[in-house]
Amino acid sequence: MEENYQGYNQSQSQWQGQDPNQQQGYGYQNQQPNYGYQQNYQNQQGYPYGNQPPKPSNNLVWGILTTICCCLPFGIVSIVFAAKVDSLYYSGRYEEAQTAARKAGTWAIVAAVVGFLTSAAWGILNLIAAKQGYNWYDSGMFDSTGLF
Repeated sequence: MEENYQGYNQSQSQWQGQDPNQQQGYGYQNQQPNYGYQQNYQNQQGYPYGNQPPKPSNNLVWGILTTICCCLPFGIVSIVFAAKVDSLYYSGRYEEAQTAARKAGTWAIVAAVVGFLTSAAWGILNLIAAKQGYNWYDSGMFDSTGLF
């Protein structure tokens, strides 16, 4: 019987010695590859690796749209919070990522509501002025600068 490596029989192509998973020393062992992390890794909040909660929506699109269309200051606040969501999530700070996503959504709603109310107030003001015969452009308001 030819034995080549710790009990391997070449003529029968099988192990005659100890289990290959129990071998000590050099050589191939049937083990899962370790890609630089431990199987029992847990992050700061106690989620085991691989069982992260789903990434919350960062509401970045809503922040950009409300900044462009509705209300610039509140839309910028929404964009700032939305930009934090991904970095917090991928660093393992899931609760903070959810809080930032919620704040981004809240500020986007605030920007939309303030923008809508401002537009509605401006429209009502123009309707009242037009009903009373007041014209913004013929009032002489723009003549004092000499540009119009």
